[in-house]
Amino acid sequence: MPGNACFKTHNRKGNNCHGLFTFKIPVGKAWENIHLTKSQESCTFKVDYFKFGQSDYYMVVYNNRNESWHCTCPYFQFHNCAIEKKCCKHSQSCIDKKNNIEKQKIMKSRGGIQYITFMNEHITEIDIKKYGNSDTEDTNTLRIYKHSNNGI
Repeated sequence: MPGNACFKTHNRKGNNCHGLFTFKIPVGKAWENIHLTKSQESCTFKVDYFKFGQSDYYMVVYNNRNESWHCTCPYFQFHNCAIEKKCCKHSQSCIDKKNNIEKQKIMKSRGGIQYITFMNEHITEIDIKKYGNSDTEDTNTLRIYKHSNNGI
């Protein structure tokens, strides 16, 4: 089975990782909590596209208060991930980056050291409070942040 992600630097939009080394990031797995301090209400990630490039990036938010995930990708929206509490590949890779990077068996199954490099290049944890006050404010980012923090 082909993978569902590859390095963006080698995969122009529309190429769909054709002819490239790919990673197999599971989809449909149950949500996992990530390790945040009790004072952190949420954690927000800017995730560059992995394969298709329908968008330059997706926003992934973990809400610590109600232990929920939200992603702006089409898979999350159209496969009822919020209702069924399951991961898209973007939320799963954020879980991997926060929780599983030291778990060799998991990292090996996803592509080993190359997967770690992939996560570091494609996933950026952002401070939404600083991001929202910048001149380049992204209204979709703020919308999903506010949506997820209202416990919806």
